[in-house]
Amino acid sequence: MFRPKRYMGTKEDPNLVPSITNKRIVGCVCECSPSLPVCLSCPCVCVSILAPMPVHGEEDNSYVVWFWLHKGEAQRCPSCGAHYKLIPHELPH
Repeated sequence: MFRPKRYMGTKEDPNLVPSITNKRIVGCVCECSPSLPVCLSCPCVCVSILAPMPVHGEEDNSYVVWFWLHKGEAQRCPSCGAHYKLIPHELPH
């Protein structure tokens, strides 16, 4: 596993996601409004899920957007725009 970047992945420097197949589902923790439209124009299957409320009752602006990441070019999260790239990973024999 690779540690996620401390900043949003860019097209030139995406978050690397290892996979033993040609696609993998990714959950992006977006820090923006859950009322924004998600996946109105992209062909992937996305679901946004609100994160649980913090213990102290303060409002939390983060939520998870799930989408399929496919082998090839880096792909954007359909909600916040963070970039991810699938890289091959082989299981030890």
